[in-house]
Parts: sequence; C-alpha cells; structure tokens
Amino acid sequence: MPLTLESFRLLNAKVSRFEFGVPGEPDITYHDVCDLLARLSPGAAAYTRVKFALQDNWMGRLEYQVKSIVIQAIKMRVFPLYYGSIIHLAIGMHINDKHLTPLVKSRAIGRRWWTKKNEDDLRFALGILDDYHYELIHTLRDWNHEVNAYQIEN
Repeated sequence: MPLTLESFRLLNAKVSRFEFGVPGEPDITYHDVCDLLARLSPGAAAYTRVKFALQDNWMGRLEYQVKSIVIQAIKMRVFPLYYGSIIHLAIGMHINDKHLTPLVKSRAIGRRWWTKKNEDDLRFALGILDDYHYELIHTLRDWNHEVNAYQIEN
C-alpha cells in the first residue's frame, strides 16, 4: 500500500485500544513514515509535521527554517520583527489554506496599510513553503516507486 499525505498522522501518539483487532503487520507502519521523513530536508520535515501530522510543537522549527532562508535573501545580520510577522502570517495562511484580504493581512502584521512590498515579502515566504511542499510530494513519489519496485522483485 503506498504512502499518502494522510500517512503522516501515524507520527502522533495513540491511546491503546481495548478492542480486539486483526492480528498481523499493518501495511504502513510508523517506521515507513519516519524513513520518508529522514529523506527530507529539515525545513520540509518540519513543514510536513506541522501541516499533515498536526504537530504544532514543530512550528518553531519551521519558522526557524524559513527565517534562515529569508535572512540569506535580505542579507541582514539583524532579523527585523517585520519579517517575523510576515513569516508567521505566511505559515498560518499556508497551513490552513486560507486566502486573506489586504485589510486582514495588514492587521495581522500590525501595519495600517497593506503595500506592494508587504505582498512581495509574503509571496516570498509562501514560495519557501511551496518549495517544502514540492520536496515532500516528490520524495513521497520516489519512496512509493522504490517500495513498488521492491515488492515486484520479491
């Protein structure tokens, strides 16, 4: 059975069931999901855990990964709070699949007006998250092809 994006929910702890289940090895195990996560970059792994495994405790690591890319792009040693609020807004929009109005965006970052520069900065941060999603999808596809090739051989 191939891995899907819903398979990442196996990373969450579960309560023991008191019902009798079907004995045997499940098709997808926690170890399969961890094997796939190990192939991802740290940013893509944090993105996957936040978006698909719903592990909010990884939000700080995801913000750190996005901030490190933004710091390299803006070439500043000090990280302005403005970019932190833009990154936080971008992650919230991307994780929840929400499209916000300019008024809501400007209030979210604590500004009076939403400008073209704000939109460009937000698009840059959203592009980083799209790159993480792209990496996840292609790594998932490659992993499923490897598993299928192994199952055909055996």
